Amino acid sequence: MRPLVCILDASIGVTGALVAARREAELIADRARVFLVVPRAFKAPASELAAFERVVHLPIRPLRRSIGSLIAYIPALFRSGRLLRDLLRESGCDRLQVNDFTLAEGWMARRLGYRGRIVTWVRIDPKRFGLAGRLWLKAAQSASDAMVAVSKFIRDRSPKLNIELVYDPALHAARVEPTGQRLLFVGNYTRGKGQDVAIRAFHALANDFPNATLALHGATFGLPKNDAYRRELVEIASGGPGCKRIELDSYADDLPALYAGTLAAVNCSESESFSLTCQDASAHGLPVIATQCGGPEEIIDHGTSGLLVPVGDVAAVEGAMRRLLSDPEEARRMGEAGYHLVRRRFGTNAYVAKVTQLLELIG
Repeated sequence: MRPLVCILDASIGVTGALVAARREAELIADRARVFLVVPRAFKAPASELAAFERVVHLPIRPLRRSIGSLIAYIPALFRSGRLLRDLLRESGCDRLQVNDFTLAEGWMARRLGYRGRIVTWVRIDPKRFGLAGRLWLKAAQSASDAMVAVSKFIRDRSPKLNIELVYDPALHAARVEPTGQRLLFVGNYTRGKGQDVAIRAFHALANDFPNATLALHGATFGLPKNDAYRRELVEIASGGPGCKRIELDSYADDLPALYAGTLAAVNCSESESFSLTCQDASAHGLPVIATQCGGPEEIIDHGTSGLLVPVGDVAAVEGAMRRLLSDPEEARRMGEAGYHLVRRRFGTNAYVAKVTQLLELIG
């Protein structure tokens, strides 16, 4: 029988980490059975969960930046870690993948006696969390048999640790032809994703390109701070010359349908550990406009498969949008280059071989 792998993930909806876990489960399906452990608040379309043998909800509590949250977090961590340990033992699962180092439940399960193999992914820049990030990372290292970074950017942020680089693999997708004048921004509505920058840039060029549109797709997960940010975006969108041609829509699970009829993808994040949205757009043949914020710089070759701009620079984003809107042939060439580039750089065979080794799926 194929070995059993548990992926522990902190997502409460469809995130890059969840998509990466789902693709991993699909790619190693002939070598392992995979089940997913997520917080109780987690909700996702069935299409995102079909690759998993089952989905288990545990009372995983996020750590907030307050004394009260810290006081509540410690006993909650003990409880969720104990439940995870018991689940793994009862399932006969001796391989645990912690899908980001901030999930201290893996560390707690180890402290409470779990003896299986633990491999921890680092998907978020540890330096974003200050002291807490350093403590989480140290705890993860002490409990893990291996640590994995999803980009050189992330690996180099922790030079003292022995972290292996494993890129998320590119989709084998049908190529679309960049067409029309629609700019597409796929990203959940969380502050720092940069939708506000993209909207302001679009307003700046809207009068010169009366047929151009900007479509934004993402989710708030029902979190008050994300809902508030989305309301801010609605105000920004309604306050400029492009107001009637900016759409703020919900999460879309059929991205290929969105890519059809799109000229270019846009990502204006302040920080990205990797960026599956950039990789997916390139894998479908779209040029990508993205900020120099970490991961996208390892996916996009500036001037060849897309355009890289400084973080938070509205004028630079506007300039990149203008360039592609003014020259659809260049957009087509960049899209074609990206389509081939991501297949060479992020191949599935190398990914499967590495994950097989890390999880010790070969007897």
